[in-house]
Amino acid sequence: MKTVYQEDQESTERLMGFLIITSSKEEEEFRYFRLTKGVNFIGRFGSRAAIELRDKEMSHQHALLICTNVATRMVDLDSKNGVKVNGYAQDLAELKEGDVLRMGRTEMVFVPFTFVADD
Repeated sequence: MKTVYQEDQESTERLMGFLIITSSKEEEEFRYFRLTKGVNFIGRFGSRAAIELRDKEMSHQHALLICTNVATRMVDLDSKNGVKVNGYAQDLAELKEGDVLRMGRTEMVFVPFTFVADD
């Protein structure tokens, strides 16, 4: 069995962390999304975003997460219902481990992957 880190080493995209759904009115199963180095678009299902959520309160292009070796930043793309980070509305935020993001009716936790800092 391969670990996530071993799978990432074989991938052409660099794993930078995860977004894990902790609560949602639309999602019924546990889900997580891999964050790769660079820009990760977040949008409503059907938007062709890297991270698609089945949430009617989300915009098609809701937000993006920019992942670098130094930091991960969230940018709200002027979405209809905005983005909350740890309960506060944010247009731009640098994320830290354990930060809770709320987009529409979906709540997710940010988990960075710390093994990639030596790039």
